[in-house]
Amino acid sequence: MVEKDDETQRHRKESPDLSSTEARQSERGRPILYLLIAGLVLALLTWTATEMFTPEAATTGDGTPVEEADGG
Repeated sequence: MVEKDDETQRHRKESPDLSSTEARQSERGRPILYLLIAGLVLALLTWTATEMFTPEAATTGDGTPVEEADGG
């Protein structure tokens, strides 16, 4: 247990005091927000296109398939 306490004390002594601005890993801004919104829009467009162009199975109201009538 002594080793863990020594390691904690050493870490506290070595850790620099940084302000919240200095501790950030990138500049403050909105690029990530724009990226997330663009991804959401693309996902919605893909979903809409899939719903529009995927043929629907012919079913009755209770979900059972409708048999096609033979023409002859």
